[in-house]
Amino acid sequence: MRLLNATTFEIGSFADDQIPPYAILSHTWASQTSEVSFHDVHGATAPIGDGGSFKEKTGWAKIEGACAQSLARGCEHIWIDTCCVDKSSSAELQESINSMFRWYAGAEICLAFLSDVPGTAAEDVDVGAEDSFRRARWFTRGWTLQELLAPTTVEFFNRDWKSLGTKDSLSEVIQDITGIPPQYLCWDSLGIWGMGSGHERLSRASVADRMSWAAGRQTTRSEDMAYCLLGLFGVYMPMLYGEGDRAFARLQEEIMKETDDCTLLSWGYAQLWNDRADTRTILAPNPAAFEHCGGLVPRRLEGFSRPWFSLGQQGLALSLPVKDDRKYGCVVYAILACGPSVSTGSLVAVPL
Repeated sequence: MRLLNATTFEIGSFADDQIPPYAILSHTWASQTSEVSFHDVHGATAPIGDGGSFKEKTGWAKIEGACAQSLARGCEHIWIDTCCVDKSSSAELQESINSMFRWYAGAEICLAFLSDVPGTAAEDVDVGAEDSFRRARWFTRGWTLQELLAPTTVEFFNRDWKSLGTKDSLSEVIQDITGIPPQYLCWDSLGIWGMGSGHERLSRASVADRMSWAAGRQTTRSEDMAYCLLGLFGVYMPMLYGEGDRAFARLQEEIMKETDDCTLLSWGYAQLWNDRADTRTILAPNPAAFEHCGGLVPRRLEGFSRPWFSLGQQGLALSLPVKDDRKYGCVVYAILACGPSVSTGSLVAVPL
């Protein structure tokens, strides 16, 4: 793992058993050219325009601010994605994406920088910034979802690096913005510390629940909408930039290898069948298809064995009970072992 020294701005590499305490930055990118890259910092200077250095890039002020906040919170090192990952190396990029959740979970503190939340007087921050806080671009991006959920502590800052509060102190507002229940936002929301790792804590939420948290988010590349969710489900898969929406299908296939949670197949729930994005496939086209699936939970099917999935060369095989519609005899439904948490007697069924 590479870390930036918050005092000298030098990049160092650390083996897993030698990683020092570190802060980690969560932010939204402005543009490729305005962000400070690994080669900018690792090399000498990167010419800009008529010969300026990389410190003239607009992203440099963000790095300086993050380093100052890291030092103020007792962390001599900080991880910043723009300059701690050599994105010219496909192998390193793949390793970093598959390690991202673990790196955010291992940080002493995550500094969430909201560049579009205006600066205000320090004493007015808590009351004056809520509207712009709710509208922050940070809450609409795919990558920032795991950056919100993985760390124990997340502290939010406006564009002037004034603190807006932590995810604990702002949990009600964040829940309202994201739809994520507090037991998954805050590690001690149930009065229990040490509930397990971030993966173990999030695994208490159904697959559909976790997908619904990503439903309103976007990424610049369609593949990244799948790659940014790997950590939420504890799965690993190779990055194949250029595969487009196929990446999200591969993600679902990897999830099926790890769980028999049928909520994965409940996408399009609460929509008319004809309104579903694609009725020809059992797999969802994207996270947006899970928009109304929050609150679906796995259920036992009385009298039936547990459902199972099997992926092979011939496609996906499922073991699920089926039922024909007595009113429309030509329609057959697969009964999923899941239903809404608010209605214990209801099950989700999908037409075949």
